[in-house]
Amino acid sequence: MNKGVAIGIGIANTYNPDSITANAVQGVFDCVSGGLLLYISLVQLIAEDFTRIDADQPKGLPFRLATYSALALGAGCMAMLAIWA
Repeated sequence: MNKGVAIGIGIANTYNPDSITANAVQGVFDCVSGGLLLYISLVQLIAEDFTRIDADQPKGLPFRLATYSALALGAGCMAMLAIWA
């Protein structure tokens, strides 16, 4: 038998999902996964779109203000959705 299966069976018999430790571990895992999602979206996806230079894209301050405003509006909408999730 695999050691991981034996450890899982042992933990499953003593696991209490309402304990303080289980809630703390779940909270830490949720924070880590949320932080990874924010990092990937902000650093890798959005930064690439905002730093790319295309000949077809309009340039100038109004365009940049519109794109940053749309980014802030979208982040605000997602934060508002997170309240009810």
